[in-house]
Amino acid sequence: MNYLDIIIAIPLIYGMIKGFSNGLIKEIASLLGLLIGIYVAINFSSYLTPKFTQFLKGYEKFAPIISVVLLFIVSVISIKILGYIMDKFIKAMALGFISILLGGVFGFFKIVVILSFLLSLTNERGFIGKQTQQQSHLLPPLKKASKIIMPELNKNKEIIVEEAKKYRKTIN
Repeated sequence: MNYLDIIIAIPLIYGMIKGFSNGLIKEIASLLGLLIGIYVAINFSSYLTPKFTQFLKGYEKFAPIISVVLLFIVSVISIKILGYIMDKFIKAMALGFISILLGGVFGFFKIVVILSFLLSLTNERGFIGKQTQQQSHLLPPLKKASKIIMPELNKNKEIIVEEAKKYRKTIN
């Protein structure tokens, strides 16, 4: 086991522990909140920006940023509230143990997705030495997971880049 295995293991263990403590519903709600928050902020900020422009005389250039941030925060909080309500409902039905167990599994795999994404970035740049990669025990399974996960992320990569370009144009 080398330093790379420790760097990989710490977030995996953290994700699993966090998943156990939150339970499945809260874990899913946090992930959905993030994804929906990004989607809503990017796609609907253009409707809110003119409203803020009216109130920000002299500071109109900040209106798009405020719109994106506000929509993101409201979306995330709304999804988290729904997750909290659903979690209470699941616990009332005496399914708390199943939620906790599946939450740990979900938290673990959520971190696998994040690490797979980071791995694809570092492999393209050559940050990890060949010898370190060969001596690692956790890197090979993570690479296999990355090959499964990354094709889907790469399909959406172009969409994300285009949306970021649109967003930059509205700021400038």
